[in-house]
Amino acid sequence: MASTRKRVRRAFQRFSAWLPGPLVRVIRDSPLGRILPRTEPVLSVVVPVYNVEDYLGECLDSVLAQTLQRMQIILVDDGSTDGSAAIMAEYAARDRRIVIVRQANAGLGAARNAGITAARAPYLTFLDADDTVPPDAYQQMVRTLSRTGSDFAIGAVRRMRHGHRSVPSWTKNVHQVERLRVTIDQFPDAMQDVIACNRMFRTEFWRTKIGPFEEGTAYEDHVPMVTAYLRAHAFDVLTTFTYNWRIRENATSIGQQKHLASNLEDRLRVKQQALDVVMREASSEVRAAWLGRVADTDLPVFIPYALAADDDYRAVLQRAAAAFLAHFDDAALRHARPSRKISVALVAAGRWDEVDRLLEFTRLNSMQAASTVVGGRIFADLDFGRDLALRPEMYEYSDHQSAYQAVVRGIHWQADRSLQIDGWAFIGGVDLTELKPDLRFVLRRLDGSGELELTHRRRETPAATAWANQPNHRYDQGGFVLTVPVSRIVTAGPSRWQLRVRIEADGVVREGPVLQLVRTGIGDRMPSSPTISPLDDTRVVPLLDSSDGFVLTVQHGPIRANRLEVTQTGELVGSLSVLQPLPSPPTRAVLLEKENRSVCVTTPLQRDAAGQYGFRLTPPAGKGSWELRVVTESGEQHRVMWPVEAVTGRTVADRRGRLLWQRTPRGLVQAARPGRSVQATAVHLDADRLSLEVQTAGLNAAALRQAELRGDAATVRAGTVEPLGPQRWRLTFPTRIHYWNAAEPRPLVSGVYGIAIPGRRAAQSALPTVTFGEPQHDEVDDSENPDARPGRSGALITENPGADEAVIDDELHGDAREVGDRLGPGHEIWVRAGDDLLLDLPDDQLTSSHHLTVARRTRSTRLVLTVRPPLAVEERGRVSQRRLGQWYRQTTFEPADQVLFQCYRGEFATDSQLAIHQELWRRETPLELVWGVSDYSVELPAGARPVIIGSRAWYEAIGRSRYLCNNIDFDRFFDRRDYQRFLQTFHGYPFKSMGISFWRTKDFTEQLIEFECRRRNEAWTSIVVPADFCEEIYRREYRYAGEVLVTGYPRDDALVAPAAGTRERVLQRLAVPADKTVLLYAPTWRESDATGAWAARLFDELDLDRLSAALGDDYVVLLRGHNYNLRDSSPQSRHSARIIDVTRYPEINDLTIAADAAILDYSSLRFDWLITDKPMLFFVPDLEDYLASRTALFDFAPTAPGPMLQTTDEVIAAVRELEAVSAEFAEARRDCNTRFNSLNDGRATARVVDAFFDQGGRR
Repeated sequence: MASTRKRVRRAFQRFSAWLPGPLVRVIRDSPLGRILPRTEPVLSVVVPVYNVEDYLGECLDSVLAQTLQRMQIILVDDGSTDGSAAIMAEYAARDRRIVIVRQANAGLGAARNAGITAARAPYLTFLDADDTVPPDAYQQMVRTLSRTGSDFAIGAVRRMRHGHRSVPSWTKNVHQVERLRVTIDQFPDAMQDVIACNRMFRTEFWRTKIGPFEEGTAYEDHVPMVTAYLRAHAFDVLTTFTYNWRIRENATSIGQQKHLASNLEDRLRVKQQALDVVMREASSEVRAAWLGRVADTDLPVFIPYALAADDDYRAVLQRAAAAFLAHFDDAALRHARPSRKISVALVAAGRWDEVDRLLEFTRLNSMQAASTVVGGRIFADLDFGRDLALRPEMYEYSDHQSAYQAVVRGIHWQADRSLQIDGWAFIGGVDLTELKPDLRFVLRRLDGSGELELTHRRRETPAATAWANQPNHRYDQGGFVLTVPVSRIVTAGPSRWQLRVRIEADGVVREGPVLQLVRTGIGDRMPSSPTISPLDDTRVVPLLDSSDGFVLTVQHGPIRANRLEVTQTGELVGSLSVLQPLPSPPTRAVLLEKENRSVCVTTPLQRDAAGQYGFRLTPPAGKGSWELRVVTESGEQHRVMWPVEAVTGRTVADRRGRLLWQRTPRGLVQAARPGRSVQATAVHLDADRLSLEVQTAGLNAAALRQAELRGDAATVRAGTVEPLGPQRWRLTFPTRIHYWNAAEPRPLVSGVYGIAIPGRRAAQSALPTVTFGEPQHDEVDDSENPDARPGRSGALITENPGADEAVIDDELHGDAREVGDRLGPGHEIWVRAGDDLLLDLPDDQLTSSHHLTVARRTRSTRLVLTVRPPLAVEERGRVSQRRLGQWYRQTTFEPADQVLFQCYRGEFATDSQLAIHQELWRRETPLELVWGVSDYSVELPAGARPVIIGSRAWYEAIGRSRYLCNNIDFDRFFDRRDYQRFLQTFHGYPFKSMGISFWRTKDFTEQLIEFECRRRNEAWTSIVVPADFCEEIYRREYRYAGEVLVTGYPRDDALVAPAAGTRERVLQRLAVPADKTVLLYAPTWRESDATGAWAARLFDELDLDRLSAALGDDYVVLLRGHNYNLRDSSPQSRHSARIIDVTRYPEINDLTIAADAAILDYSSLRFDWLITDKPMLFFVPDLEDYLASRTALFDFAPTAPGPMLQTTDEVIAAVRELEAVSAEFAEARRDCNTRFNSLNDGRATARVVDAFFDQGGRR
């Protein structure tokens, strides 16, 4: 029996190598698993767990999804008091690799030490239980360490917040280039990366050279990581991401407690301990790098908290800054950015007011301050701390800030087989607006045996400035086009040639390899040299190497195809030439699976009289791609080079494009069944339409007519499909759209778009689908689709349950069924960029309505179309906007009799601005009515002239207009002229904390608060308030001394006496039958859901699908997200036949009039809704938390005349009893209206216009 079990185990071990990991786990966890081989773990993963029930499942899922299977997963329960223990037990029951160690709460260091004690694998890593690991991270580090023999490996880190990812600056500095078997003396900057969880150690190295973590302190990982660098004989630095570091939304992690004095003291204690180790064991260069990190990161991160802290906290930080400042020599200072090291010096001197100003200056101007070059050194133009007689090095750009950047944008092979390379190169901090750098390029053979200088020409390249994305420097003049005479680097054997650049600008010199590549263009699909002669055995392959940067590799191959065919019976036919002597003759042609390199098809070679080798192959059925190789008699495998392109082209396909030979980017032969696919070969935008030329496989015109231009703001159906040749078509999409069934079309809204061929059910989406031509109500045939629903444009949108998966997986779905078959539910095809098009990407196109950037995704070839407003080149980007702001402030404008209106960031023409515009227009004002808009898609009232926000014309309008009317503030560049009046209307009833009370909750210093109040007082000449008691609020919160118009809100006039037929008109635009009960759900944004400036995720606690299903067909829910939700890139909502996302609908008053009841929360919309006297429900499951994080100016409950609901079930019950609920709160609504809306009588707009404009705007 024992021998049988052994044989089964050995057989399974061999067999399991071919099985996917999840299937192996299923078998091992089954009863059969008892007789299967027990493999020892390769890696021990230590996961301390303490009260992380909200994150633990996602963390463990990421570990179990690792491609590395042989793991010991050690969960250390550090005395959790929430549901973490149950989650651990559940996962341990499912996977035998999980081990649970329990202990009383002792802190992170003690928990990690307990895990280390339990570790039994040769490799060791750490993982915090609120973070995640990319799927291939552990496998890649194990493979690297096995290959290099280093003591540990470290990978790049991504930060995660609200589902959005960012990369810390130290990750970019450390992990730009792969460095294997490096020492800390060879790469001192590795000291910038000292977190524990993005790296993997040899367990023996940890136990013998590092030892345990310190217990009972925060930042316990800093000293062990520094020690590891110093004591390792070698370590590996990877460019790939090995860790996803979560920034908790609830701010409960240790690193988010920097406001606590104990946290500061712990950080300073471990810094002192690390300093002791560094001073004892490190070289002077390594000491400088580590001290530079202290100056640039460790001390400055506490300074904002010190500004808001008490004197004791400040005193601790001041003493530490002074102590460390004494250690900072010139070499250390070169590792720190000027604003950071100056802030440390100011703290050491106790100059807290100046520190405050410096931090605010840096926040507004970035770390990359304007600069001056003196004697070949770059200094920041900062006027802080000048009287302290600080060393010049304190103001000098850090080495990383002033490093050179050299980027390849694209390559093109010329007819003479020379290679043209275009890109840009510049030195960070050296402005090239009036300066042309001196560039020199060479190819250097990596074995050191040769160097070739290259010729180049300059090319002004605005993309260089856009790529740098800095506010104070232009780099357009760094563009280049260079030519490589490839014949001069072709050698008898293989060789590798590194592209290097020397840059001199204003006396500053930098040189080194070209390390970067624009990945949204040709990227990693750069083609190898074309074949000119069938006897040529050479390929020159350009690639971006993780260690060496851009290199040209010269490769020689012994076998080239000279004929390739695809028969109509599905056979692959060809003949081959042997160009070099082989150790043994070729005998077989084989196809290898691209994924696992396994042989799937083999056939004998037939040698003819001319010495050519012929073959016939039948590839496997189904979608896939296979590499062609030749196997010799002795078993050697050889790749096959592509024939002469001028004769064969780059693909050879059957008539339908379903089976083909393809030239790979590296010039080799592969076969493929692409399934159903669409590749774009050309993209062109004109004033009214977007045109694509495409090559298809497995699709006909009927399928292509379903194509959709899909974006985060709209979905547009194809207008025309025109045949151009076999499997070649031209698709056009309209770029003037009837949004929401408007009578007049408007230009396509800005956003990021892709093009998809959907199945019978179109993609599930929150986006309006619009069709070519006039407004659509009955031209879309949905007779066979019971799930058709009205979209935000009023056209019909249908649902596709598989759409989300298709987007995430980035795969082409579908099989090789008959051409023209309709795609089934859940299947869609995304258009990808063909190789010819990729060579010209990214590509910018400009029309009078749009600026289009054509590119591709960085990790696939899916086509990405980014539509922006039509700003000129000199108006785009941070530096252009900074300089336009400076131009505006320095220019003396001629006053113009006009009003500039603006709402929010220009996405809508709405709010009180719209009401004031309409009143002026009604009065036949002689004033020109100008609107600042985000793009030309914005629906404007009669008489409006749009200007694009950020354009020179917009800045000019701000400077010239006698009247300015906004519901938010202009940015910091704004400087009101004496002839101007600025009416601030605000965009909501005052309830939530604002001004001083809000700023104090954000730890603004009194100095900064005074600045913010002064800025607004200098800008506003009049403000509008809705009630008498509000005047005191605004004067108090902004120390406002100007005119207050106590008039009521102009925007509410339309709600007091709605125009006849408004509800019917709005429901028609929404394609909602008039007999439906319409519920408006309008949640406000939460600060915990903020994803950026002016952006936040949608609050999604209310289960709209369940609400809609429970209420049935008689109800329609209108979902109105906050304005901030428009600018968040994550999916905003889900839809069904009875849910319509109206976040982008242009006028909230329309929705208020059209709806029968509202589900609200803390939004000021409730005060407007009160005017209608319709029932309102309050879904406030986070009432206590919300009011704790955003304090109120007065009590919430008296302002909310409706039931307070906590769950979806409670909302369902309340809606079912809507009439009773309305009656119950009728008196409360009347009382609220009396208190808050007494001035809203339908004449507020007239009062404002009479008071603000000279002679009521009539002259």
